[in-house]
Amino acid sequence: MTTWQIVRLGIIGGMLPCPTAVVLGLLMTSTGEYALGFLVLVVFSMGLAAVLSAIGFTLVLTKGYLRSKQSESKAFRLLERYAPVVGATGITLIGFTLLLAAAMRFGWVDLNALFA
Repeated sequence: MTTWQIVRLGIIGGMLPCPTAVVLGLLMTSTGEYALGFLVLVVFSMGLAAVLSAIGFTLVLTKGYLRSKQSESKAFRLLERYAPVVGATGITLIGFTLLLAAAMRFGWVDLNALFA
């Protein structure tokens, strides 16, 4: 990745505000604070762009270091192979739990009836 590609990643990521920023912006709009709502969205997006760019620069700068420090140990190879799978599984479980909690709150699912 080039420096310009990392900056573009940060800008594009910053242009798409996260749901929390949208909720804050809508809250400010509903109270009539239009300028403050816009400011919240802009600052939130700029912060996201800065974080994404910092992560990208860190990865590019440490790429050579990680390659030179790779060990031949079995533990390192297992961690390198299975860490993404474990992380993705964890995120999927968190999403499923949130979906289940929302379904229970809306009354679409009743766990007491399922296990009774």
